[in-house]
Amino acid sequence: MTFSKLIGNEQAKSLLTKLALKEKDSHILLFSGTKGVGKKSFAIAFLSLLLGEKHARKVQGFIHPDVIWLKPEGKLHLHTIASIKQMIDEAPLFPFEAKKKIYVIEEADRMLPSSSNALLKMLEEPLSHICCILLTSHEEVILPTLLSRCSRIPFYPIGEDLIGKALEQKGISPEAIQKICMNSKGSLSSALDFLTEEKTPIQLYFMEILRHFFLQRPSLPMIEALEHLEKMIEEKEEESTSQIAEKLLEEVLCWIRDLHCKKVDSKGAYLFYEEYSSDLERQLKNTIPSLETGLLLLDKARLSLQRGVKSKVVFENLFMQIVDSCW
Repeated sequence: MTFSKLIGNEQAKSLLTKLALKEKDSHILLFSGTKGVGKKSFAIAFLSLLLGEKHARKVQGFIHPDVIWLKPEGKLHLHTIASIKQMIDEAPLFPFEAKKKIYVIEEADRMLPSSSNALLKMLEEPLSHICCILLTSHEEVILPTLLSRCSRIPFYPIGEDLIGKALEQKGISPEAIQKICMNSKGSLSSALDFLTEEKTPIQLYFMEILRHFFLQRPSLPMIEALEHLEKMIEEKEEESTSQIAEKLLEEVLCWIRDLHCKKVDSKGAYLFYEEYSSDLERQLKNTIPSLETGLLLLDKARLSLQRGVKSKVVFENLFMQIVDSCW
């Protein structure tokens, strides 16, 4: 994978190309930006250029012995202190094949404070053969002292025109492209997910909760529904509980967005949830939160999930705070 095959974020392409050629300025990088804009793909392209053409195949196949990818682990989806300490212990060892050893920490915002502090000690005096890249969609959660050690590479939402061109190449109809681009929020991965992804039983059940209980104060039926939702989430073994719950927060944001669209255009053109148009119309009898307020409250809810708060408690508080914000 090369930068020429990636869409959007031309400034990041230019900056990373210069850093790869300089080498000495690429010790600690922070790739920060909205989820789904290509941070991981850019990291692969950058490392392919940094290490050289003969290493590119292994880098892109995730089999290079000197490129170590660290991902959050367990039900809470966190970087454990054990994994970070292992990284620190192995860092002084020289690379096997390449001129550098690279650690890529995905979702760096999922580090515990103890993990962040341990990593900080290593980065205070970086070894010449080490390059560390932190990927995050929530820079604000990362320890400030850790951020101060990083060279920040900002990533921005991809333009709808670029996403549209990528979808055109897949033979998608212009009508479908228009709707997908509007709801992708500048994320190519989200746009591609719309083409193939069917809603899971958990998502479908959560949509019923939004239909019946959104913009209402907590009630016994709502609490019972949230308790059942929590059980469904905890029974899912393929993903961590916090990952699943965080995806549901995106559904809340889209629901608020649709309420505003429906308010402006009663016909509901370009709704994300067209099939729930009548429910949206009914909820418009209530005062609805602004998008800015919604984003702020969703960020607080996301932080609570990352700290291990139960999904039932998070959603109950979120719905209550949304109603309170409308008064």
